[in-house]
Amino acid sequence: MRVQFVKYSQGFLLLKTDDPDMKFLESFKPGNYEIVKIREKRSNRANSYMWALCRDISEVVGIPVNEVYKNAIREMPVYKDIGDLSEADASTLKTAWEKLGKGWVAEQVDYEPDGEHVVYRFYYGSSTYNVRQMQRLIDILLQDAAAVGIPTPEEDYIRNLMEEYERQRK
Repeated sequence: MRVQFVKYSQGFLLLKTDDPDMKFLESFKPGNYEIVKIREKRSNRANSYMWALCRDISEVVGIPVNEVYKNAIREMPVYKDIGDLSEADASTLKTAWEKLGKGWVAEQVDYEPDGEHVVYRFYYGSSTYNVRQMQRLIDILLQDAAAVGIPTPEEDYIRNLMEEYERQRK
């Protein structure tokens, strides 16, 4: 249902919708519904550019595109460490985590002192990144690209790309 008109007066909200029947009201209970703003999707340009960098690096160094992406994700401080996991629980959680997307990486980083429990680091994929984090990910990939001789764009291009990304995330 889409809201077409809104009026607020003395604590009451009047909504006009595109649903003439309003059948959901028959079972309405306060607290069951929430009004949320529809957000525009994040900038596809910044995301596309990030993947283009991954592809360019992949072609030069000869490793799969997804590995280039995952390596950059591992350099980001966007993760959660979880310890005191049995190896079986860690394996189950790792499998579930990595099914969330290409950048959702899980890796063992340590053993607990008892030797039977492990510590895992769970990296979040870039789909969850804010503007600052996406900028950092692109910076990492730009450094990697420059290191293997891939030409990189002017700073103004990247700044404009990130400004667009920020506008579309609001």
